[in-house]
Amino acid sequence: MDLKIKSKSFMAIMGQSGSGKTTLLHVLGCLHKPSSGVYKLDGINVSSLNDNQLSGIRNSKIGFIFQKFNLLNGYNIVKNVELPLQYMGIEKAERKERAIKILEKVGLKDRLKHKPSELSGGQVQRVAIARALVTNPAIILGDEMTGNLDSATSIEIMELMVQLHDEGSTIIYVTHSEEMGKYANEIIWMSDGKRIIDHK
Repeated sequence: MDLKIKSKSFMAIMGQSGSGKTTLLHVLGCLHKPSSGVYKLDGINVSSLNDNQLSGIRNSKIGFIFQKFNLLNGYNIVKNVELPLQYMGIEKAERKERAIKILEKVGLKDRLKHKPSELSGGQVQRVAIARALVTNPAIILGDEMTGNLDSATSIEIMELMVQLHDEGSTIIYVTHSEEMGKYANEIIWMSDGKRIIDHK
């Protein structure tokens, strides 16, 4: 596959189950290495990096939003959002300040002391988005991030993605929903691991 994604793109990757769209997203996010060929991110040949180097790129450049929220129900949402900063060695006071600021940005100012289990599905997804944003990544990758949400909440989440893109983020997301795909400026359709058609 020959694919070039420009900075500040807003791209949806679509296709049937098993079409390869999530695999592509994982390669783009440095979770997997390509089985063949070369993948470059900001001019760096990712294919040649070791696991520690890949982890460094993920932490510094990429924010992930998954269908399964992967939050820790034993902690309140501020602590959940702080965790990526803790792994980066950032001091406690700064971690908390940044976590609260980004949670306020995604509309959860009044829920800071709540645990994920005490929130609605849409609110929990906003926590997951805040966690992805707290490291100030240039690239946001979403894997079926509205897949478990109702239609109204899905629209709210996608409108938040539009806002983040307008503020300068590169956003690439996988979806099986044509309605959710319409928010992107560019759509790539996948089949059997191949790009078959593009839309704008």
